[in-house]
Amino acid sequence: MEFGDRLKGRRKELGLSAEKVAEQLQMSPATIYRYEKGDFLPRFPTMVSLADLLHTSVAFLVGTTDDPTPAPPPTDEELWEMSRDDPYNPPDPLVLLKVTEEEADLVVLYREANDTAKVFAKDLLRTHRKEDY
Repeated sequence: MEFGDRLKGRRKELGLSAEKVAEQLQMSPATIYRYEKGDFLPRFPTMVSLADLLHTSVAFLVGTTDDPTPAPPPTDEELWEMSRDDPYNPPDPLVLLKVTEEEADLVVLYREANDTAKVFAKDLLRTHRKEDY
């Protein structure tokens, strides 16, 4: 079975119209139909989005496996082991460091700040540590 056949089959299995899939992925229904007809393949990030939306895996859509069940996400320990095995594809450091979304947002804000604001932020955080209260 080809990518388009698997995409269409999984979409219909879930009772989704091509229009609904297109809407969720912010693309035209014609693009979904062209994927299904085999006119062309989506780029990898779009394949990942399609797989997520259709509760399956990219491996299923491209025909590497016949099992449509998505694999569970790797644990932190598995990510760490994978990063040790493949230095060119390290895991997301936020996962390994267990950084919250709020902490990641603060890092972004810090990086966008000017030097004066950075000095002020450091001083503020140093004087208001949890252990001081």
